[in-house]
Amino acid sequence: MRNNNGQVRTSTEEIYISNPDWPKLKGGLGGDTRQSDGTEFYDWVLGTEAKHTLFKSHNWCQARNYVEGGHNLVGVNPTKMALNTATFHAFGSSEPKRDTAFQNNEKYRISFSCDPNVTATFIIYDR
Repeated sequence: MRNNNGQVRTSTEEIYISNPDWPKLKGGLGGDTRQSDGTEFYDWVLGTEAKHTLFKSHNWCQARNYVEGGHNLVGVNPTKMALNTATFHAFGSSEPKRDTAFQNNEKYRISFSCDPNVTATFIIYDR
């Protein structure tokens, strides 16, 4: 991540998914997140009405199971914004509800956002 002042920060967010039969999850899919330097810890559940933060790295970038009100979505039209359509994550034909947890056929959807003065690359892989 890099901000407009030239500061650079790196972060590794380790996300662990729990057994779906765990009673705490109440039928959702959940787990916890730990930041590599040990400064953050989050419990989260997807597929329920509750809003959760999966991580919030240095207050610069975050991942949530909802789109926060007031945040701009990147690219209703990605080509108009000179974005590569292969890297654009479409929400479908309409914008998602704001401040409402993704549910039903979208229950595993995650929104990634960053401060407007920060550029970041998210690399997601499954071990």
